Amino acid sequence: MEQFLTTEELLLAISNNYTDFSTQAKANQGKNKVKKIVNKYVIYWSIVFIAVLHLVFAAIPMLFKDKGLSLLGYRYEITYRFNELTAPEYPLFIAVHHRFDSQRVTDDDFLLINGRFGTKYYNIEDILSINQENGEIISTFDGTTTSTHPFDEIEAVYYRKANQVETLYFIFGTPRGFIMLIIGNLVVFGGLYMFYINPKLLISKKPKKESDHEEQKA
Repeated sequence: MEQFLTTEELLLAISNNYTDFSTQAKANQGKNKVKKIVNKYVIYWSIVFIAVLHLVFAAIPMLFKDKGLSLLGYRYEITYRFNELTAPEYPLFIAVHHRFDSQRVTDDDFLLINGRFGTKYYNIEDILSINQENGEIISTFDGTTTSTHPFDEIEAVYYRKANQVETLYFIFGTPRGFIMLIIGNLVVFGGLYMFYINPKLLISKKPKKESDHEEQKA
């Protein structure tokens, strides 16, 4: 003969099952909360680590100019191109260049000559002829005036105009730009930490004590 549970036994079983379910739900909720916090901290500090690496790479061309190379071996310099319409003020831009190699240079290349017109910037000049025997290159900046440059005095060959990312890389490699980069990182990551990662830092204890004191008086 089958045994049937009484009403009290049914209520007791339901109560026990609900208690077990509630306990399990709280445990799962606690695990999900811990997991969420751990993931939040891991993501935050991973981004901070990447930002620190970026600061290190930005400081390399500033501290060691000979080592201020990109991954492809290019360098960046403030450059201008002579233009009669804009003389004597020439529009400056950041140029990507590579080291001069007498065995690879051709008539289609452009030289970067420093100090032209009494400036401290690089000027782009067209190559007219290359004399490998004498080790010289004849170039011009306006199509009329020519200059002869020994191979030993030529520093670089123009490659192309820098894009926006490369321009920022060059700016952050200067002392002023590097300071701006540090301040920007402190503001962004400091604010992110206080408002999102650990917002308890913004909670002031003093107003809470004053409100508790007013409640006790009431």
